[in-house]
Amino acid sequence: MKHLYFLIPFFFLMLYDLLQESANQILSLSTKTLEEMKSDTLAGPLYIGTGQTDNLKEVVKMMKLFQERYPHIQFHLLSGDKETLLKQLESGILDFGLFIRDYDHNLYEGIPLKSTNSLGILVFKNHPFASKKDNQSK
Repeated sequence: MKHLYFLIPFFFLMLYDLLQESANQILSLSTKTLEEMKSDTLAGPLYIGTGQTDNLKEVVKMMKLFQERYPHIQFHLLSGDKETLLKQLESGILDFGLFIRDYDHNLYEGIPLKSTNSLGILVFKNHPFASKKDNQSK
């Protein structure tokens, strides 16, 4: 029975040391996290979904400026149609998307971009439209 009395205080000392070590780790991680949050460092992947659009030129310029300030960001451009991109946005695969057409203003917040899209027709040289130089919709 003498040995049991000796083991109980020993067990509490070991438990105390373990809890103190865990508490120190938590405090260290908390301090590190707070320091990271105070700094201007942004890091990690940023997923952007887009269809075929002339606005991509403007976006690439913005990405370059953004990456100069935050060099630890990795951009990933994903291409697709509107429905596919909306599903990826809703599921969290995309961080944001670029859309030519209107969107549901009840679900999404949008920022209009300055540039506009121009459309073109690609045909074989022997097609009747090939002789047309400029067709504008009216």
